[in-house]
Amino acid sequence: MYAYKKIELTPEHRYFVDGVEYDGVTSILRAEGFMSSYIPADLDWFLTRGTMIHKATELYDKGILDESTVDERIRGYVESWKLFAEGRPFYDSNAIEIRLCDPLYQFAGTLDRWDLDIKSGQPERWHIYQIAAYAHLARVNGLSIAPYQTVYLQEDGSRPQVAKYGRRELMQAGETVLCALNVHRAKRGG
Repeated sequence: MYAYKKIELTPEHRYFVDGVEYDGVTSILRAEGFMSSYIPADLDWFLTRGTMIHKATELYDKGILDESTVDERIRGYVESWKLFAEGRPFYDSNAIEIRLCDPLYQFAGTLDRWDLDIKSGQPERWHIYQIAAYAHLARVNGLSIAPYQTVYLQEDGSRPQVAKYGRRELMQAGETVLCALNVHRAKRGG
């Protein structure tokens, strides 16, 4: 397990580990063409919505969500999360929004929960690469459990879709991510 003084994530989604900038998982995937280049006209709303959903589910998992403060535009996603959470133990606060990095490859990411990634959109091909990168970060940081599933919250409040990935497919996707990281650095001259 690595010890860091500080892993910072800026509002622009830039990671700094002990003051040194690291590539972020999503930034690498976007730069190397894993993600669609389509940018919605209302991108600011999509980013804000994602932040609101993640914060609301975090507060719910910590048992401190004041339901009266939930924006109506994300209420369905929160209800969808609550359906997913039924029968599951509450997440310990140390298992929520975990920032990790790999000092060898110098990249970082934030796990939504120790065992999963939360999405508010539809399944996309690149999601397995993102969660594989998070699983790699969990492994190199000595976590006993790594993310292995993506939970797709539903706007209408219905039960979310869940995509579960096997160990082998995550390992293969993780190797692809490390290759993409090396290509990303080579293109930048690093």
